[in-house]
Amino acid sequence: MVNVTPVIENAKEKQNKLPAGWRIDVASNGETVFIHSSSEDKWRQNVDNNGRRYYYKEGSEESCWDLPELDDVSDLEPDRSGNAMVKSMTLQPQSSSKPFPQRSKTLPQMSSIGTEKPGSFTPERHQSPTPSILSAVKDKAAFLNKTKVMENGKKVSKKWSQSYVKLFGSNIAFYRDQRAAAQVSGSKNGNPEMIFNLQNAKCEIAPKDWSSKKNVFMLTDNQGTQLLLQSEDQMKIKDWLQAIKLIISELNTSKDTSPQQASPHQQPYSPTSPQPYQTETAPRSPTRTTMKEKSLSPGKVFKSKSSVKRPKGKDEEEKKSIRTILTTLLKRRPDIETLVAKGIIEGTVFGSKLTDLCKKEKTLVPKFVKDCITSIERRGLDQDGLYRVSGNIAEIQKLRINIDNMSTNSHYNLDDECWDIHTLTGTLKLFFRELKEPLFPFNKFEKFMEVAKCEFRMKSDERLRNYKELIYSFPKCHRETLKDLLQHLRKVISHSQQNRMQAQNIAIVFGPTLMWPEIEAPNLAITMAYQNRIVEFLLLEYENIF
Repeated sequence: MVNVTPVIENAKEKQNKLPAGWRIDVASNGETVFIHSSSEDKWRQNVDNNGRRYYYKEGSEESCWDLPELDDVSDLEPDRSGNAMVKSMTLQPQSSSKPFPQRSKTLPQMSSIGTEKPGSFTPERHQSPTPSILSAVKDKAAFLNKTKVMENGKKVSKKWSQSYVKLFGSNIAFYRDQRAAAQVSGSKNGNPEMIFNLQNAKCEIAPKDWSSKKNVFMLTDNQGTQLLLQSEDQMKIKDWLQAIKLIISELNTSKDTSPQQASPHQQPYSPTSPQPYQTETAPRSPTRTTMKEKSLSPGKVFKSKSSVKRPKGKDEEEKKSIRTILTTLLKRRPDIETLVAKGIIEGTVFGSKLTDLCKKEKTLVPKFVKDCITSIERRGLDQDGLYRVSGNIAEIQKLRINIDNMSTNSHYNLDDECWDIHTLTGTLKLFFRELKEPLFPFNKFEKFMEVAKCEFRMKSDERLRNYKELIYSFPKCHRETLKDLLQHLRKVISHSQQNRMQAQNIAIVFGPTLMWPEIEAPNLAITMAYQNRIVEFLLLEYENIF
C-alpha cells in the first residue's frame, strides 16, 4: 500500500468536521464511504440536480441533508504518536452503545424552506473534487522532473526539465520556478507554463521502456497528451502518485453520480424538483417543497431535453442519410462549362479556352494579354530576373480574382502602383498555364516534338520551314497571341545586359508554360528539355517565321 502519511494531518483536520461517531473510508472504486461507528451502517453522498449535496444509507431509501449526529460517542483510541489510528485513510472510533437514529437532527425544517440566500451554494463542476478527504491534498506543491512524451496522440521527443508542480482543484499546474506560482493580480494561481486537467485522466507507474530513470509515473489525459513525472525521492513520488489517483477517482465518482449523467434506465424527474433520479444506489434527496412545485399537476411528469439520450444507432443512420443527400447533390451539380453555356454565369478570363475568350471579346488576342504586356513594357524591362523572379502569390491571386470579376465592359487598371512588375509577369504566366488548351494546341504537340528530336539531322532551312508550317496551322487566335507574346519576349531579351534574361533563360521559363501534352508524358525531364529548345528556336527565328 502506498504511504499516505504526509497527508494524514490535513485529513485529520477534515475529519473534525464530521459528526462524532463517524469515520471515513474509501471504497474499491474510489468513492467516499461514511461508516457509523456502532451499527457499521454505510452512508454515501450524492448531489441532486440543483447541486446540493445529501447523504443516503446503503440498501435503504433513507436520506438526509447532513450525517446524523449521535448523543454519546466514545473517544477515539490514540496511537503512540498522539494521532488517531489511521488505516487506509480511515479513522477508527470506539464502539457506541447508542442505537442509530432514523433521521438526522440537521434535517431542514419545512418552515425554513426557501430562506436560503441566493448563491449560498454554487457547485464548481469538474473544477475541483467534492469536499472529502481528498481536500487534504489541496495546494500540494513540490519540485518534480517533467517531460512530455505524447501530444494529441502523437509522440514527441523527450526533454526532461525541472518544474515547480502545484495541485489546485482538478488541475496540475507546472511553473518555471516557485516565484512564478505566487498569486498575482488577475491570476490566483500565478503564471503557469502548462496546466494539465485531471478530469477523465489516468495516472500510473510508467513502464520501464518509457524511461530509464527511476521513480517515474505517467499522466494521460483524454486528449492524448502524456507526461512523465519523476523525482529521485521515492517517497515523494509515491505520495504524489497516491494524491493524484485520489483526485482522479473522486472526480470520476462525482461525475458518475451526477444526475445530469444518469443512465437511461433511471426514472425521469421534474425539472423544477430538487430531487435527482431515484435509483437503487442513490435514493431521492430530502424534498424541499416550493410554491412552483405545488402548482404542478401531481400526475404530470416533465422530462428535460438534456436527460433524453438518443440511440447511438439512430445518430449514425442520420449521419449516413445526410452524407448520402450531400453526395447526390454534388454529383448532380452542373460543371462550370454547362453554366457558362446556358448563360447562368459569365465565363472567366483565367481557365478558359483561348478561342472562346477571343470570340467573346471579339479580338484575336485576349484583352488581358495586350494590357498586361503594355503595362510591363511601360514600367521598363531592366528589372533584374524579369519573368524568372516569382511575384507574391497572394497578390497574383488577388489580381486574378479582380480580372475574373470584371465584366467585358468594365476596366481594370494594371498600371496601378499596387501591382509591382513581378506580380504582372507572374499573372501573365498564370494565364497561359491555366488555359484549358495550351497556346500550342494539343494536336500539334507531338509534331513539334518530332521536329525537335530530328533537328540535328535537318538543315536549318528545313527545320525553320517545318516549325513555320506548324505555327501557321494553328487557330488564328493562337497564332496571333503567340506572335504578340514572342515579340514582347524579344524586347525583354534585348535588355539582357540589365535584366540578365537571355533567350535560353526565357525559354526555360516559358517552355512548359506554352506547351504540354494532353496525356502526361512518362519522361518529364526529357520532354521539358525539348519544350525549352522549341521556344528558344522560335525566339531566335522570330523575324523569319512571322
